[in-house]
Parts: sequence; C-alpha cells; structure tokens
Amino acid sequence: MDQNPVIGWLKILAFLGLAYWVALSVWQGDKLEEKLVKLERTTAEAREQSRENERLLNRVASANQVLTDQLVGLLENATIGNLPNGGSAATDSGTRDNKPTETNRRTSRRRRGGEDYSWERNAKIDAELDASRPVGTLGRYKNFLKPDPAGPPAYTGEHDEDAEIRLTWGSEPRGFNFLIESYATLSDSCQLYVLDAPANRHWKKPSSFNWAPGICWRVEVSEDFKEYTLFFRKDAKWHMPPDVDLVQFPHLKGEHPVTARDMEFALDMITNGQTNAANLRSYYDKLDSYEVIDDHTIVVRWKETLFTSLAWSMGAYIMPRFIYAYDERGNEYPPETIGSEFNTHWYDQLRVGPAGCGPYRFMKYEPNKFIQLQLNEDWYGFKDQPRFAIKKILYRIYTEPDTAQNWLRGGEIDLSGLNATRYREWVLEDKDPNSPFNDGRIRVRNEPRTGYLYFGWKNSNPMFADKRVRQALTYACDRKEICEKIFLKRYTPMAAPIFPDSEEANPNLKPYPFDPEKAKQLLDEAGWKLNPETGKREKEINGEMTPFEFKLYWPGPSPEFQNALDHYKNDLQNIGIIMEPQSVQWAQFQTQLRDREYDAFSLLWVVGGWEHDFVQIWHRDQIEDPASSNYIEYDNKEVSELADKLRTVMDAEERIRIIHRIGEILYDEQPYTFFAWQRTFQASWKHVKGVENRFYIRPFFRLFPIGIHR
Repeated sequence: MDQNPVIGWLKILAFLGLAYWVALSVWQGDKLEEKLVKLERTTAEAREQSRENERLLNRVASANQVLTDQLVGLLENATIGNLPNGGSAATDSGTRDNKPTETNRRTSRRRRGGEDYSWERNAKIDAELDASRPVGTLGRYKNFLKPDPAGPPAYTGEHDEDAEIRLTWGSEPRGFNFLIESYATLSDSCQLYVLDAPANRHWKKPSSFNWAPGICWRVEVSEDFKEYTLFFRKDAKWHMPPDVDLVQFPHLKGEHPVTARDMEFALDMITNGQTNAANLRSYYDKLDSYEVIDDHTIVVRWKETLFTSLAWSMGAYIMPRFIYAYDERGNEYPPETIGSEFNTHWYDQLRVGPAGCGPYRFMKYEPNKFIQLQLNEDWYGFKDQPRFAIKKILYRIYTEPDTAQNWLRGGEIDLSGLNATRYREWVLEDKDPNSPFNDGRIRVRNEPRTGYLYFGWKNSNPMFADKRVRQALTYACDRKEICEKIFLKRYTPMAAPIFPDSEEANPNLKPYPFDPEKAKQLLDEAGWKLNPETGKREKEINGEMTPFEFKLYWPGPSPEFQNALDHYKNDLQNIGIIMEPQSVQWAQFQTQLRDREYDAFSLLWVVGGWEHDFVQIWHRDQIEDPASSNYIEYDNKEVSELADKLRTVMDAEERIRIIHRIGEILYDEQPYTFFAWQRTFQASWKHVKGVENRFYIRPFFRLFPIGIHR
C-alpha cells in the first residue's frame, strides 16, 4: 500500500530534527570540554600566580628584614660608638683604593651585601653580653666560633682553571638522602662537598672546641653547654641538581634560602621514630628541645651538659625543607605521616641527586657509570676565601676492586688507593722503565688512616667469656709478620682503639707481642687443656666436653685478607685451636652481624681520630639495641660508667684521664683482638698538585687544597 506523502515528509523532518539535536549536543559537549580545559588551565595558572605572589611577598619580607637588620646593626654600633666594622665615614669614602687589606676587602663585600658577619662585629657584641636578654637575641652569651688559622686551604699554585679530577665511587649508591643513607662513601665523597653545616671544625686541629663559621656566622653557647643559639647567614642558598624537572614540580622553582627552619626540619626527621635515622637518633637522646625564633635563628637545648652536644649542635645536619616537607604536588605532609613519607620520599625516588648548599653542586648521576659535581660559584664562602681550584669532580662507579686499580694505571682516573697485591706487582716488582710507577708519572705514598681492623669475640659466649682466652687469642696472632709480609705495611699493629696520633692516646700501651708460649699458658689457666690424641684444646662447658673450634666470619672477597686469615689460622692451630675463616657477602654480613648471629668475626672500624666516644660500641646498654654496634655483647660496668661520664666532661685534661683508663681496661680485657691500624697506598698522577696537604683524619680525602695542572 502506498504511504501518505504527508507522513513521509513528517518522517524526513523528524529525522532532520533529531540529527540537528545530536549535532548540537556534540558541539555543545566539545565546547563544554574546551571550557573545562580552559578552566583547569586558568586554575593552574592562578595557583602558580598565587605561589609566585607568595614568593614575591617572601622576597619583600626578606628585603624588609635586611633593612631592619641593617638598622639594628647601625643602632648596635652606634650604641658602642662606632660605625659598622669599626670604620669611619672618612675612611669609607676615599682611602680604600690603594691595595686594601684582605680584612677590608671582606668588610667591604659584607657592607655592600647589606650584612655584617665580621669578627669585629662579633667582638663588639661579646663586649656587651647580657644573659637576661630575651632568648634568641644577640649578645646573651659569648660567640663560640673562632677563625681557623689554617684553612680550609685552597690551592693557589699554577693550575688549570676548568680542571676536573677523576676519582672512584665504590659500588652503586643506595640513595642520596643524607639522613637515612649512612655509608661512608656518600658522606665523604658527596655530602662533604654538596652540603654545608652550621659550623665547621678547624682544619688542622679539629677538636670539638675549635669551630669556624659555616652557614652560621655566630653561635652563642651558655656556660653550662646546655643552650646553643645559632645565627644563620642570609646569603646561603639551596642549589638544585639540573635534572630536576621544574615544569613537573613547579613548587620547586625560584630561589630558596637556607634558613633555621631547614635545621629544625632535619632535627624533626632525626628525632621522629618513623624515620630510618636510628644511627643519628642515638646522638640526640639527651636533646631537650629546639625552637626557631625566626628564619635565621634557632635555639637548641640539651637536658644536661654533654661533650657531644658541641658536635651535634654546631655540626648538625641541615635538610631542604622546601623539598622534603611536601609531596610531589607541593602539598605539605601531615605530621602523622611525614616520618614514613620521608623514608621513601618522592624526591629521592627521582634519583637525580641531592639538593645542596655547599661549595659544590650535584650535577649528574648515571647509574653504574658516574656521578659528577661542579663548583658552586655562588657559594657564600667564596666571599671570604679563594675559590677552590678543582672545578669539577667526576666519580666513576665500580663494583670490582681490580677495576679501579686498572683505571688508575691506564690514566682513566687521577687518584686512587692501591691494594697490597697491586702495590707488590706494580711498585715493588715491576722493573719496566716505561711503567708510570717507575718513570715518575704516578706517585705513591703510604698514608695513615683512622680505621682499625679487629677480630671480634662474642664475650657472652662461654668459649670467649674468660679474658685470659681472649688475651691468648691476641698473643697467638703474629700481627707484625702479617702486616709486613702480607699487607706490605698497609697495617700497623695496635694496642687500643684510640688513634695513636691523637692527643688522647696513651703512649704507655704497646701492642701485644707474638708469644705462642704465653698464649698456651693462659689457655691452660683458663681450663682449655690440650688433648694429645686430637691435638685440640677442649674444656667442659655446660656438662659437655667442648673442643675449641669456631668459624670466623668476614666480609669478602679479598685475596690478601684471606691470606692474612690463613696465616692466623695456622698460628692458632699451633696452640690447639681450630679456626675456619668464612667469607660472606657484605649485605648478608651486615644482616647477620646486626642479628648477633656471629660468635667470631672480623671488621674494619673507623674512629674520628681526634676525639673518641665509647658508648656506641662498648656500653652495656647497647647490647639489646640492634641498631647499636656492641655486636660482641661486651659488658663492663666501669667502662659503661666512664663512657657516660666522658660525654659530660668538658675539661680536656680530665677527658684524657678517663680515656686512658678506658684504654687500659680494653687493653687488659681484649674484648677484641685489636689487630692493626689501617694505612693506605695512595697513588696519584703527577698532574694532581697539593696532594701532600690532604687531610688524614676522616673524611680522609678533601679536595680543597688540591689543583690540576697538566
């Protein structure tokens, strides 16, 4: 049947209307999406503008603070009757152009910068001290800082201006967070250059009583050493690694000054039980409080007078709060979770390297290849001292010890240590006149270290509980022969764990001699009798006859150390003791050592060198703490009491008396067999200048007095 034409037209019109409605809806949807995108973009721009406005307000506030401080400084000096820096208006205006002194140059720079951090200003403040002034204000107590007469020295001889020194970095870095990554390579090869501290120890005499300004230009210490007021400079800035994506993380843009709040944040993280900073937390167990007075002043208080408070107040860590207090979107972490967030912080996961505030800037990290640092030309310290001669530091990463040795011989790195094997082959035995070790291109020095090698005996184990047994284990070790013939004098037999070049060392303590007969006598007295049938010593322990047999664990591999242990094994076998050396990979060794699974082990321990503290290793309270280093479970009441007392004594002579007594007890009881102090064969190519001025107290290698001239 034919369809009515009117109905057909109505269908066509309905279809066209529907199509129009669909098209209109799609068009409006696109417009709506476009509007939403524009709205989101506008919101983001408004957010960024808000941040920029906040930064501008901060800069204005900072400028106002500078003007205020200048006015305060003028008022201070006017009160004393002098203009800033002891100058006069006439002197300031016209008599400085004829070879000004270095003091005047520094004074002039400080005045142009709007701040006066001079010793003259400090002296004027010290002349009018008043402890009744409000907490956090200048002039309550005397300035504890003093000029360092020796450094840090900068190499001033002829050198290449854009010099790069090539060094080594052993093993792939675990991370770059200075608070939770506690390994020596990071602190000595990176933190030393990239990060700065409130104050720095003197170069040649780095005692806890000798501190020079760092980020803080003044530190006032109360007479009882319980209160420290730190005054921060206002020209110290954080510098970011260039690989940080500031488009992705816009809240990191701009200039970020180093402030007292960065030190407060570091203390917050150290004392936060959620963070993996237990190694540092133990040094702050007597911390009472810390209070930020303003952006440039913080007051640190301790519960009691502690010698260690000097180092852990003036040498405290400083961390960039503007990074670690916030998530990747710039939102501040809540106090309840910030500790756990800090352990796995998003910034650390970027693996771009640490932000710093020191004389060098972290530039590049290529996994399994290299790490590069570069001189920070804007470092505040260069206002008062010459720039360091090394422009760039390149660390080549290696995992196999022989790799670094071969890089040195091939000229691919400039300086490195030699192990005994390579020293014997390349220096003592190789007669090739074209060898770089023979023609003067590579120079080798035997240098001291503050690390010592020891054999640890778990004192709670009945086998090692009697001190006569531990003494016998030391008498039975021919340390002199091992040090000379196997280690080629890279180790020196020791008496006690107090660095012999320190003022605190006891010169009356001499290393135990090699005396097998004395060892046998002591073992007999302790009840360990020789069984003539087995050739082994044995004793009844807990009702059972027990042979004197044990395994000694050590972190390998190392061919020369294996040879040393084999020598010691033979020494012990000759007196009826069976010892089996057992090499373990470092990661496994650390875990099992912490879990107290070893009854006998060997390890290298590094002391400060200049000053000594005995709580971490020798205190009885550390036995139950898995984060401590009392792995042998040594328990001596007098040593623990003396170690506690030592931390409270500020008088140098009394400290030496206490340390001597602790050394005498440890020498007598031999909780370890104190094997030897470490030395090193340091080799460098001849274009490395100033190496002889290096630092021998940890950190062992400082580039500051070194230059490159090819």
